[in-house]
Amino acid sequence: MFKATVNDQRQYEIELKSDQTLIDNQEFSSSLSTLTDSTFHLLYKHHSYNVEVVKADYSRKEFLLKLNGKKIKVNLQDRFDQLIEAMGMQEEDEHTDKKILAPMPGLVLQVHVKEGDQVLKGDPLLTLEAMKMENVLKSPGDGTIATVHAETGKSVEKNHLLVMLE
Repeated sequence: MFKATVNDQRQYEIELKSDQTLIDNQEFSSSLSTLTDSTFHLLYKHHSYNVEVVKADYSRKEFLLKLNGKKIKVNLQDRFDQLIEAMGMQEEDEHTDKKILAPMPGLVLQVHVKEGDQVLKGDPLLTLEAMKMENVLKSPGDGTIATVHAETGKSVEKNHLLVMLE
């Protein structure tokens, strides 16, 4: 049995049997077609879905998918992961800073996010020009943009608060 956590919120129990797949003890009947190595077409309950595997980290069992263009993060746990969790032996998630500060003085060229946006680790937050070089500042972790303190065309000093994550 597997556990799948979608966007760090909703959990599903998945059981693979030789003749059927159960999700939360309900039969999952679908048709899946492979289009390329990373794109698929899924038919489920008379609805059509385009699925793209954007990123796959098999060692951590973390996957970033696009489902009809919407980003979905999926974390899987097999029975060993679940046992380790039940015993309280799992590694703690690394602490991600919620304050994005200017690493150096510069000019804000572009703000890529707005308050309320959902971001995943590595998503671009803003572009800062410093010493005639463009630097894209990326999200250190998954979260929601709480506040944006940067404005396009404005200069900022080192350690100026640019973006706050929830």
